[in-house]
Amino acid sequence: MADYWSVPPDQDMIFGYHVHLEGGKVMELETLPTFKAYWDSKGGLAEFQKHILKILKLG
Repeated sequence: MADYWSVPPDQDMIFGYHVHLEGGKVMELETLPTFKAYWDSKGGLAEFQKHILKILKLG
């Protein structure tokens, strides 16, 4: 667990691109069109997970 949860990173930093999140149904990341457009060419979900570990200083 990250040690700075009182000031979480910006969502655009987490996703690696500008994200516009709206209320509504839960969706799997791998089915989000913007996620696919950005991350599929960079290694998909596995690389996104590595990116998250770096951002949160966990890996």
